[in-house]
Amino acid sequence: MNEQFRINSEQTIQAAREHVEKAVDEAVALGRNVTALWLGVGRNAMDATAATLKTTSVAIETLSQSVAEFSNQVRGTNNQA
Repeated sequence: MNEQFRINSEQTIQAAREHVEKAVDEAVALGRNVTALWLGVGRNAMDATAATLKTTSVAIETLSQSVAEFSNQVRGTNNQA
């Protein structure tokens, strides 16, 4: 009976060890997936920010050109008067 108990104990310990190893592997995989997800979210946010800044830059450039043209027209009108 002691031999059978020892064999059962070893089998139980081995099964528990395998279960823990599997749980650890799954936790590591989950951590990697979460990290990859956040890196993707961060990259998308940076891409969106860059696109917004480019659009804003183009809008400011267009506005400054319009103001410069208007200023030139006003100067031209003042010089004629």
